[in-house]
Amino acid sequence: MAAEEIAKANIDRPFIKVAGVCGPTEQVLNETRLAQSLGYDAVLLSMGGLVNWSEEDILERTKQVANLMPVIGFYLQPSVGGRIFSFDFWCKFAEIENVVAIKMAPFNRYQSIDVARAICYSSRRDEIALYTGNDDNIINDLLTTYRFEVDGELVEKTVVGGLLGHWAVWTKKAVELLEEIKLARVHGEIAKEWLTRNIQVTDTNAAFFDPAHQFARLYTRYS
Repeated sequence: MAAEEIAKANIDRPFIKVAGVCGPTEQVLNETRLAQSLGYDAVLLSMGGLVNWSEEDILERTKQVANLMPVIGFYLQPSVGGRIFSFDFWCKFAEIENVVAIKMAPFNRYQSIDVARAICYSSRRDEIALYTGNDDNIINDLLTTYRFEVDGELVEKTVVGGLLGHWAVWTKKAVELLEEIKLARVHGEIAKEWLTRNIQVTDTNAAFFDPAHQFARLYTRYS
């Protein structure tokens, strides 16, 4: 239905269609083939629910999906069915051909840094985009430049956009906010007011994702 509505819209600009895929290898490959047949451009690959899988198993699953379509990795927070991955995992993940982006959504600064650092260390760092899925820290993520020293060279990576459940509501305002942030980054206008707005956006996010009850509503959505 989404692909059909996009086609009806006759959008006169590039428009990337991303399909979410999940499950064990056979299921995720079937879903990827379906997305491919419907004209999608990439798949957002969930790694949730695979609690008994090793990191190597999940990397092999990713490679098989990437053989079919471009892949956006998805670091989902554990409170809604995700799991914690090692820095080494993300280093190997970033080296997989046809991985085109990674969505950081662990709701954790240290784990988000692991992803950004892994991309900066990767030989494919210029081929991989970084997106935020951290609905609890949207504006700060979009304003941040990650900088690491790699073999004596300073390497930088910025978050190019958001793949956020929060942005499924107030979508027009979310687009306007992103454009405003992009202009601020270009002109170096990172004023203190942005820190306040970050907290305000995070506060509204609480109404959607129910952190007071350990994200119960969000977990239901992903289950």
